[in-house]
Parts: sequence; C-alpha cells; structure tokens
Amino acid sequence: MKKTLFKTYRYLGFIIFLLAWHSSDAQFYNGSQQDFGKNRVQYKSFDWLYYPSDYVDVYFYKGGKELAEFAVQSAGISQLEVEKLFDFTLQEKVQVIVYNTQTDFRQSNLGIIDDNQGNIGGTTEIVGSKLFVYFDGDHGHFATQIREGLARVLFSQMMLGGNWKDVLRSSTFLSIPDWYKEGLISYAGEEWDSESNQYIRDGIKTGLYESFNDIQGEQVKYSGHAMWKFIADVYGENVIPNILYMTKIGRNVEDGFLFVLGEDLESMSYKFVDYWETKFKQEEGSYAELKINRLYTDKQLGKIEVWEGKDTEKRKETVAKFDAVAPDEKSRSYRKLRTLVENWEILGYGAKKWRRLDKRFSKYLGAIPVKYKAKYTYSQFKRSPDEKYVSFVTHEYGQYKVWLYEIETGKLKRLIKKEHKIDRIQDLSYPNTTWHPNSDVLTFITEKRGRVYLNNYTVTDKKTVEKELFRIEKVIDLSYSADGKKIVFSGVALGQTDLYMYYVIGNSQTRLTNDIYDDLHPSFLPGSETIIFSSNRPDDTLRTDVPVDVYSNIKDIYLFYPGNNPSLEQITRTPELDEDQPEALSDKYFSYLSFRKNFKNQYAASVDSAISRIDTTIHYRYFTNETMLSNYSFQLDNYQIHPESNTFNYSFYKEGRQQFNWGKLEDGKTVTDVGKDALEDGDVSGPEEGVGELQIILIDNSDREVDPLNYEFSASGGNVEIEKEIVRIQDMVDSSDSTTTAEKKFKLPKSRNYRLNFVIDEVTTQLDNSLGFQMYQSLSATTNLNQGSGIGGMARVSDLFEDHKLKGALRLSASNSGIEGGVFYQNLKKRIDKEYSVQRFSNQAILPNLPWIAESQMLMGTYKLTYPIDEVRSIRGTAIALLDDIKVYATEINNASIENDRDIMAGLRVAYVYDNTRSRGFNLLEGTRYKVFAEYYQEPTKENSGMQVVGLDFRHYTHIYRNLTVAVRGAGSTSFGDRKILNVLGGVDSELLAKQGDAEIAQDQGYYYLSQSSPMRGFFQNSRNGNNFAVINSEVRWPVFTFFSKKPLNSEFTKTFMFTLFSDVGSAWNGFNPYSEENQFNQVVSAGNPVLVSIQNNREPVVWSYGFGARAKILGYFVRADYGWGVDDGQILDGVLHLSLNIDF
Repeated sequence: MKKTLFKTYRYLGFIIFLLAWHSSDAQFYNGSQQDFGKNRVQYKSFDWLYYPSDYVDVYFYKGGKELAEFAVQSAGISQLEVEKLFDFTLQEKVQVIVYNTQTDFRQSNLGIIDDNQGNIGGTTEIVGSKLFVYFDGDHGHFATQIREGLARVLFSQMMLGGNWKDVLRSSTFLSIPDWYKEGLISYAGEEWDSESNQYIRDGIKTGLYESFNDIQGEQVKYSGHAMWKFIADVYGENVIPNILYMTKIGRNVEDGFLFVLGEDLESMSYKFVDYWETKFKQEEGSYAELKINRLYTDKQLGKIEVWEGKDTEKRKETVAKFDAVAPDEKSRSYRKLRTLVENWEILGYGAKKWRRLDKRFSKYLGAIPVKYKAKYTYSQFKRSPDEKYVSFVTHEYGQYKVWLYEIETGKLKRLIKKEHKIDRIQDLSYPNTTWHPNSDVLTFITEKRGRVYLNNYTVTDKKTVEKELFRIEKVIDLSYSADGKKIVFSGVALGQTDLYMYYVIGNSQTRLTNDIYDDLHPSFLPGSETIIFSSNRPDDTLRTDVPVDVYSNIKDIYLFYPGNNPSLEQITRTPELDEDQPEALSDKYFSYLSFRKNFKNQYAASVDSAISRIDTTIHYRYFTNETMLSNYSFQLDNYQIHPESNTFNYSFYKEGRQQFNWGKLEDGKTVTDVGKDALEDGDVSGPEEGVGELQIILIDNSDREVDPLNYEFSASGGNVEIEKEIVRIQDMVDSSDSTTTAEKKFKLPKSRNYRLNFVIDEVTTQLDNSLGFQMYQSLSATTNLNQGSGIGGMARVSDLFEDHKLKGALRLSASNSGIEGGVFYQNLKKRIDKEYSVQRFSNQAILPNLPWIAESQMLMGTYKLTYPIDEVRSIRGTAIALLDDIKVYATEINNASIENDRDIMAGLRVAYVYDNTRSRGFNLLEGTRYKVFAEYYQEPTKENSGMQVVGLDFRHYTHIYRNLTVAVRGAGSTSFGDRKILNVLGGVDSELLAKQGDAEIAQDQGYYYLSQSSPMRGFFQNSRNGNNFAVINSEVRWPVFTFFSKKPLNSEFTKTFMFTLFSDVGSAWNGFNPYSEENQFNQVVSAGNPVLVSIQNNREPVVWSYGFGARAKILGYFVRADYGWGVDDGQILDGVLHLSLNIDF
C-alpha cells in the first residue's frame, strides 16, 4: 500500500515538474506577491561577552554576568539529564544567549522569519546549536528554559542531523507536528509541575484533547506533554528515544509509535485520554476524603442545577442555596426569583429564559456580569479594600489591557491598552496591580522600551499618572503598606530578584535584600511594616555576597523586619514542598499556596514554641503548625485576603478559562479567627507531609533583654539542635565563611569578547523559485508575462545574533535562457535596518511586433532603509540604480544594423507597511496587513523619461469557526508621467499553462514597463489592460480534514488540504476611470480609406468572477487549483481552470 502511494506521489510530482518546467510564470515585481512583515525594534545596543566551557558557550551583556554564571552551571547539569532522556549526545557545543529580561529579548533579531509569499516549496531553517533564554525573576523558570532549550537543540540534531546538509535532506521528507515536538520539549524541561498539571487536568476534564486539531495556543504544548508523560508512565521513559529513532528512520510520526509500541496514532490518542481520565478521577476521589476544616462559606460561581422531575429534597436544597448566599436579601426581584425556584416553575423554561435566570442567580452569588471572551488570557484579579471595584488584566497575542469594574453600577472601563496583537511569546509578568488602602488609587506596573513605569489611576478624577522606576529591570509583585505611604515590591536588577521599599512621597526606592536568592510576592503584615514573602533561600541569614550557584527552587515563607538592624524570620522549612504567595491573616497566623498531591490549595500556618531545656541559656523549640484552608480539585492561581472586611477572593483556571470567585467568612468570624480556628481545630500537617520542625534558639544573657527578633531557624532532624548567634546584614562582608556555602566551588571560566562569525541558517531549493527581482519587466523586450520556469536556490548565512545576514540566490530558466541572481546583505543591529543588494536578470523573447529575438539584461543595485515605528508598522525607503540593456540578435540582414538600447535609471521607492497578522495554520492567517507605496524613476541623462507609481495592497483575514477563515484583498495602482506601466489583468500568480487574452494595448500611452495584476480567476491574462488597475479578491478557506478530524493527522497533504470558494472583481484601464472616454477599451476603431471611425462600444469595462478551488502541499510544494467562471459585460463565460504554485491570493 505504501509503495503504491509513493509511486503515485512520485508520478504526480513528475507531472508538476514538467508543467512548471515548461510554462510556469515567475513573478518579477508584479502580481499579488508583496513584501509585508513585522519588525524588531532596537532601543539600546548590546555589547556581548561570553563564557566558554567544555559543553556550552554562554553569551551575555551588561547586567547579565550573574545570569551567565548561573546558566553555565545549570546547562552542565541539564545537558546530562536531557542526553539521558533522549539517549543521544549533543554533537557540537551549544551557544546559550542570555537576555536580562524578556523585553530585551524582544529587541533581538533572533528567529525572524522572512515574509516570503513566493516561496511555494518551503524553507529549511538551519537552527543549529543555538538557544536563547531570558530572566523573568525566578531562577527556577530560568533553569527550565535552559533545559527546554537544550532539549530543542538535541531534538533537532537527533531528528534532522547535525550539519546543514543533513537538515536540508531530512526536513524535505519529515514533517513533525507541533504537539509532538513542543510537548516533548516541555516534558524534558519539567516532567511535572503545577502549571502542566493545571492545563492537562483541565484539558482532559473538558474533553479538549479528544479533538487534537481544535487545540490552539498553549494547550498544543500541554496536549503533547500529556502524551509523552503517559508514554513514560505506562511504557517507561526508556522507550522515548526508540520512538524518536523509528520516527526518523520511517520519516513518519505514526511509524515511531507503531513500530515501538504496536499502536497507531489514533489508538494512542484514545488510550492516553483514558489513562488521564482514570488517574485524575482516582486523585480527586482520594483527595475528597481528606478531613478539612471548613472555615468559611465559599460563594461558588456557576449555574443552577436542574433536576428532572419534581424532587422535593432537591427543591429544598436549591432554596437553601439561595438563602445561604443571600440570607438578608429583601428585594422584590430576589423574592420573585426564590418563589420560582421554590414552586419549581423553572422546569419549563427555554434556553433563552434559562440564561436570564442563571444571570440573575449568579448576581446573588457574587458574579461579575462581564462577558467572558475566550480570546483573552485573564490575570491579576484584585478587589478594592472597600469592595466597590474589581480590577483585572487581559492579554491577547501580546496586547494587554487593564480593566476596572464598578460593582454597584455594573460599569466596565478599560484603563489602558498597550502593545500590538502579533505572534510572539507573551509576557504575562506585567502589568502587576495593587490597590491603595483607601481604594481611591489603582497602581499598576508597565514596561516600555526596556524601562519600568509605576502608574497610578485615581478613581475619582479618572486620570493616570506615570512615573519611571530607575535602576529596576522588572517588577514581579507589589503591595501597599497600611498607611499607603510605602510600597514593597519584588524587583529584578543585575540578574537578582530582591525586595525593595518604594516611598510614594519622593518617588524613590531602597533595596532591602541583596543576594542571588529569589525573593517573591511580598506584602505587609496588617498594621505593621513587617514584610512577609516567599524565597528559595536556605535559611534566615541575610548575606550580601552570595556566590552564584544552582540553588534549590523550593520556596519557603519568611518574615522581613526592616529598620536599622534588619533581620529575617523563617515561617516554613519544607525541603520538598513549595510554598508561595503568602498573605498575613494576622500578626501570628499566615496563609499561602502550596502544590501538593497534584493540587494547589491554600494553607494556614503559625509558629509555636516550647521550652526545650534551661541552663545558662533558655532553649526554645519552635514548631510550624499547618492546616489546609481549601481542598479544591482545581488549582488556585492566586488569592487575596481583606482583613478590614473579612472577605477573600480566588483566581483559578477551570473549564478552559480563568475564573474569579469571592466570598465572606462565616458569620461572626474575622480573618484572625480563621487562622486561629484552623490551627486549633483543623488537621495539622506533620513531618510526613514535608513540613519540617523548626528549632528557634533565643540567646538569654543576664546583661541584656531577650530580643524577639533574634530568631535563627534551622531544620530539625530527630534530636539535633543547633546554637549560633544571629547574623545581621552589617556584620556580613563575605559569605565565603558561611556554613551554607558549598564546599566545592564551581570554577568560572574567564569571559571573552564576542567576535563576528557566520554560519548557514537557511537554505531553499525548489522549482519555480522566484527570487523576486524588484523591478518591472521591460515592455521593449516582451509582452509575455510567462517567462518560463526553472530551478532556483538560495542560501543565507547569519552571525550568531542574526544581526548581520548575507544571502545569495540564483535561478536558471529552462525555456528562455533567462538567468536571475542576486546578493543581499542586511545589517539589523541598530534601530534603522539597512540592506544592500546587487541583482541581475536576463531574458530572451520574441519582440512584440517583429519576429526578431531580443535579449534584455538588467543589472540593479539597491540601498534600502527600514525605520520600524513599532513591531507592526514601518517606513521603508529604497534608492535604486538600474542598467537595462536590450539587444536584438542579428538573425537576418534587416536587424544586423540595429543598435542596442541602453537605459540607465535612478529611482526611489517609499512604502508604509502595517502587518499584525497571526498564523492559525499553513496559509491561514488572522488580522490585517497593508502597504501604501510610491515610486519615482528617471533617466538622469534623458529628458522626458520620468515615471511615477503609487499603489495600495490591503488584506484582512477573519477567523470564523475553528480553522475556517475568510480572506479579503483590495489592491490598486496607477502610473503616470512620461513613461507608464502596462498593467495586465487576468489569471493568477505563478500560473501553469497560462493563456493570453486579446485585449488591445493602447499605443499612445507611453507604456514602458509590464506588470501583471492578479488574481482575476475565470479570465485569461490580458483580459483588460491599462496604466491603472483595481481588484477586490475574496475567498473562504476551509481546511476540510483538520476541520472534521478529531485525531492527529499524519499526512502533510491532509493537514494542508483546503477547499475554497472565491469571488474576484476588478478592471484595468487608462484614463481617469474605467468608464471614461480616454479608456482604450471603451472605443472601437474602424480603419478606412481615407476615413478613420472611432465608435463607443458601451461594453462593461469591469469584470468579475466566482468559483471554487482546492489547495494542498504535494511533495513539499503548495499546489493550487481554481476553477472560475468569468462574467464579462453581463455574460457568464466558460469556466477556466487555473493551476498554480503560489501562497495566499
């Protein structure tokens, strides 16, 4: 069967080769192929250094020395782990590029993909052994990025090969889906954590993974992660390299599973879903059996349950639910709603009426009546202390907004909207928000051009004041003091995440901690300046010079006592459990989140003491008592406690979206009571759950009082006791004498300056590979747009940071001895991008009016500058020098004496480009792109030789449902001056077996160059012509197989196959408009002797068409077939089949 299919594809590919070889139309600065593209904007320069080592070279710049030191050590550990997982050794040294922040990384040129619509055969990108990482304030995340990056490099080397020749050969035949690759890389980075647990659990419970082709965004990665985790758990991790190897050998993803596990891909997709469903049900069942002290009634948002039949007990439960959430509600609407439920009159409700009832009920449950939008990622849900407002943040393709909802009035207001919606790694670390204690000011952090800003929005005057935070690279989290005069925040600077105190009056900040440990999520204790936070530091000793090392990522809870003699107090010591996001219930009781038993819930803790023994020193034994405050089967992302109003709120991910709940404590209880009751009545976690016993020793001397702040914590194991003096910040000069310093230090290599070097990073070889010669064809040599196809190739080399790119391209025509080639150099290092090019084009053709053979040779040099306004907008200018030689071959005595025609042209092009499109699949976009351009050409040595061109190309892509897309294009251009361009309307770009129409060409318009105006399906080329043209193209793109299939598709053909419906309308003309008397098309000239008669023909100059088509990748080429019916002067013409090799329109 496979041999038969291979032969079929081989013969089909040979037919395509022959068609393309004989009559393919290579586009040269015409048709619908336009250069759009987004931008990388540089706001500062980077001077790179690097640390060489035996296994990696780590590159860094100013402010990133500590991060580079960490990366060298972490990469050494991670490389061994990843190589063991893949059972494969890295074949060359890896280059790790370290960016201080994600904002800095966004300025880099790494990973730029050229917007080359003419590349119908695809491009092989030689990624090599390069990876990038950036610091988000958490060294644990930083280490995960390094592991994932190493896994990505190793995966590429294993599957595609270690050198560019192997990659070129392998990528031609091996297509790897995103879930397969990204899922394995995610699994290699972190086998299981709270984030993967959250997304995978929810994806299984909502049935998302039952239809692989519907999965979008982050869930693509996590669906693959779930598959590889399932394979490791059931079959053993040692089968993973075998699956990869068989996939490479068979050049098919399904072969890897079939040959190693004996299961095809469809069967595996069913099995892994069943596995996770069973596992999660077992976990949730055992978890529900835990004895939990219910401290408060939780206002759960959700729908009213409807039971079939008039069940009296169920009716009573529903009424009780109403009374529980709104016991004091006396409004008429509430009484009416309660009566409906009590009398069970809701059973006959229709869907529309039921939704209204559910909305009214949700209002009493505390729901915000704001429509949830699936396109948003929600975060930072914060209630104001007076409970009048709720603020939250949304992200959408990198664009973020801050919202304010007024609970009483129900008004929702957008405070800011920043950035553009484009495909990139989203930075969800900002904006961070917090409320002023008086509830009148919402403070939030934003980043702009590598700088950090603190914004204050005043609710009363509805104004935002922006202030820059200096010497800070990022703010992770922030919180006000009780009097509103200070803000404590976790800030990133020079590769460290420390605590800072910001003084509102004076706009200044002070660093509180200064070490390599990550100090996160700080907040003040109620009515105090004491700060509670989480950190991965090993103990409560403050140090000023901690050596860089790969420390544990497990975080504990600490208290920081500011003042002249600052000190720390450790609340938890859990070597194997992570505590995060602490909040103070009171000055003695504390709350935090912890991920345990695959659930992230809220816990409460306090420190208690008992006298161990008394001699000359009083010895106290201190214990951390802990209990659970929640036992949800979903994962809490963050929470908030309001001691003033005894309320709380949760934010969590459930049912495929972020949700927000709030509630009040039980009647008569306060926040302090919650902590006290929980720890007195609830289940206290013992050491077997990872909560270690703490020993705190107070030094009692007769000549001084006991200082309650002089606490020193250490882990207790059995009867081991440790005694030592408290160490304060001013006592520390060097941490090398500390008992926590590693006995064996890592020897850091000496840093070196980066020197420019180039490697191959992109190769393209294909039939009909148009170089895209950036000039119109000379009309003096030919009127035929079908210049014939050939074989072309392109290779590009770049430096490590892709700031400098050198590209060479060559295309040989098979039918007319045409040669096209060029050399391009790009310098993208600074804000203004520069490009230099030298291009050559030659072509042989028969002259339009005489049976003589002529050759046109064009040599062009360009200098292009691109100024990126932002990531989606740019202004581009190009200076041009063109030499155009046209010579007629001496084939007979009549043309032997004809002199060669030489034009020396100078020109200038200016364009404004906007592009915010996002990819939803191959040839499936979403968003808008357009270009407005103007050109001017002149022969310096000749008068009356000027030509001006202006034009517009606008495209919009709309996502309808799943991957169904509607694409609309409007384009037009006009040329004027002494010389003009002949725009030929009809056909499609890169058409095979294109036919010519018979529209007459006006001889008095000064046409000098030739250009195709397409697509206009249902018509032959040159159905209309003129120096002006305008077209509107629209089509519905429907990927049939991916639309209906729920399981992963293995074939490149089925993954890219799409059915289309299209309609085109347009015209080409000379004169003011298509209907003007100046338009050649509107006249019929009858030649007589001696009279010449011109008659108005009254034909419709505008044509339109409709039809259907199909597209798919066959042997790596995107092949299109369109069948259209043209409508000319109200008459439907015979259908025309267009075969082409082209992308987009």
